[in-house]
Amino acid sequence: MQGKGYGMGVSVADYDNDGFEDIYLPGVNYNQLLHNNGDGTFTDVTEKAGLTGIDKKFGKTWAISAGWFDYDNDGLLDLLVVNYVRWSVETERPCTTNNFRAYCSPDAYQGLPDMLYHNNGDGTFTDVSEKSGIAKHVGKGMGVAFADTTATVTWTCSCLTTRFRNFLFHNEHNGTFTETGILNGIAYNENGKSIAGMGCDFKDVDNDGRPDIFVTGMVGDTWPLFRNRGRDFQDITSSSGIARASAPYTAWGAGIFDFDNDGWRTCSRRARPFSTTPRRSRTCRPSCRTACSGTWGEEVCGCLGAGGSGVPGCAAASRRGFRGPEQRTGRSTSW
Repeated sequence: MQGKGYGMGVSVADYDNDGFEDIYLPGVNYNQLLHNNGDGTFTDVTEKAGLTGIDKKFGKTWAISAGWFDYDNDGLLDLLVVNYVRWSVETERPCTTNNFRAYCSPDAYQGLPDMLYHNNGDGTFTDVSEKSGIAKHVGKGMGVAFADTTATVTWTCSCLTTRFRNFLFHNEHNGTFTETGILNGIAYNENGKSIAGMGCDFKDVDNDGRPDIFVTGMVGDTWPLFRNRGRDFQDITSSSGIARASAPYTAWGAGIFDFDNDGWRTCSRRARPFSTTPRRSRTCRPSCRTACSGTWGEEVCGCLGAGGSGVPGCAAASRRGFRGPEQRTGRSTSW
């Protein structure tokens, strides 16, 4: 498993249905597909598979993340690669802060389209980015998540960008996708602004059978939560309490999941802290009780429908440790 280039992300799946999980590594100057040989070893099959990430117009793209999904329901996993910006050492422009050389803002670079690869079933992939309509939309991608928003097993892609609007690619069931981010209310946050989005997840937060979208961002951005209303999405970041809880932090990865399997759905008198550092429990304030109806309280106390009830919580990996906002638990345990 010798790495090549400057890796940025990882996506794991059994793309050839041999029963062993394979690894795809998107990166700045080199993408890698590592085939699992089933004996504890891996073989680099990037070139053979056609997954180098080289675009005929832009050359090798700066890939940040990737995800496997079967967009045409043929039983074979296809690959969506999320690209960031056009950058190279040779063309890097000088940026300064207070007369000191610094990293440039994403605003200083041109964005790139994402890339969709169709699995041919013989160990190779075909670039269908233009044919599918994915390549029409240029952004500055950071993350991707998939969900079936129609209950017909046709995956919709939520592609997150930084300092640029988010994309929602709706699967048209014919090999093409339509970008519906603005129409569905997830392109910008509740203030009509784009944020420096980092990571996202696309799962059902409130157990209504519809997948919702959770996004992480930079300090001051807050981490948007878009509730799926069936016809569109509603930004409930502020009303859920996530805006206040997340504003001081920067986060990259995101996850919506039931992390404690406790099954509790009643208000607690004790708090559960955000980070893995143990903290003194607090008394649950009255405002936290609103969590029982699907929102989050201002403190880390509140109510949770998790575990046996099937309702997951929100969490994100932050620079300051593993932090919420998670949907609150009624137990008095702390991390």
